[in-house]
Amino acid sequence: MSVTSLPRKLIAALRQNGTASTLRAVTVFGLKRLTRAVVGGDGDFIGLRRLELGRELSKRFGSTVAYGPLKGFRLTRNMSWGALDRAGMLLGLY
Repeated sequence: MSVTSLPRKLIAALRQNGTASTLRAVTVFGLKRLTRAVVGGDGDFIGLRRLELGRELSKRFGSTVAYGPLKGFRLTRNMSWGALDRAGMLLGLY
């Protein structure tokens, strides 16, 4: 899609779908593109949230497993694998 065709497509979508529907579609499209840039893959919002939860729990628990049989086990801060599973690891669910 060329940059010059974008305004034409936007105007056509506004005429066909209305303002609210077009804004919703543009917002979802933008969020998917942003997520794809951050997480990779197909714009997986669940994956992005899993990364956020992993970061939050790492801060809260000091990167140490809080529950389960590996309670007290310390995870490295920059793991090269399993970043999406970090929250589960810290909660002893992995």
